[in-house]
Amino acid sequence: MKRVLNKAKVATVAACVAAVLAPLLFGLFCPYSTVAATQISEKWIGKSSPDFVLRTLDSKKIALGDDPKSVYVLDFWAVGCGPCKRLAPHLQTLHSKYAPKGVTVVGVNVGDSPSAISKYAKENKLTYTMAIGDARTVDAFGVYAFPTVVIIDRKGVIRDVYVGYLPGWEQKMENTIKQILGD
Repeated sequence: MKRVLNKAKVATVAACVAAVLAPLLFGLFCPYSTVAATQISEKWIGKSSPDFVLRTLDSKKIALGDDPKSVYVLDFWAVGCGPCKRLAPHLQTLHSKYAPKGVTVVGVNVGDSPSAISKYAKENKLTYTMAIGDARTVDAFGVYAFPTVVIIDRKGVIRDVYVGYLPGWEQKMENTIKQILGD
């Protein structure tokens, strides 16, 4: 009888935890259903990008004003983020396909050590630029969840923002890039 009660307690606790975490997790993985994701999109799309200065893993500087002819795809991410791991190969494809046309994909890592970032990039054959994010840059873009992808056109205007990752968004990102390159 004691074993049955313990299983019932475990099941009850698990159900309570799931009831509390489910909306939070749904908000992280399906963020366009959240008010916050809508607000970040409304705040940024069509507006000038905040200036940013980032340091790459090899200590070079990358900034919005460095190359006015570049289209930037900023991916705010972390090594332990599951949706970030699913998005990374698609960003690599965008980098491979569009870097020769002036598109700069930058993985802006927040919170991981340079060695962890480098190891992750090497293991996953990611050749796009990896940079170290800081609180100032994260705050400037209003990043609250990973991944957050910001696409900035050649005029420094934010053209699209993606918070989280859902399959199919990679095609939407590519369509935005094609549209920018066609402008």
